[in-house]
Amino acid sequence: MSSPAWIFGGQTREEFDSFYEKQMQRLVDMHAEYTSEELSQMMSDAQARHAKARENQRRSGLASDKIYIEDASVRIENLKYIIAKREE
Repeated sequence: MSSPAWIFGGQTREEFDSFYEKQMQRLVDMHAEYTSEELSQMMSDAQARHAKARENQRRSGLASDKIYIEDASVRIENLKYIIAKREE
């Protein structure tokens, strides 16, 4: 059974999967010049930004601060993927 097309922006599941794989490969390629140590440092920095963003949002209570949490979360997940691909 295929998923509804609206879930994938009007694309079929296969088209979406192909697009996603290409996007993730571009992400890996963009970070090819960095060493493992540099990637680890980037991860530490992203985790620190995430913690600071969460603390700021807790203090202020502003919904607009959530974007900083989301940005840091995406960065962390991207770096996890890049590091995992390096270890393969």
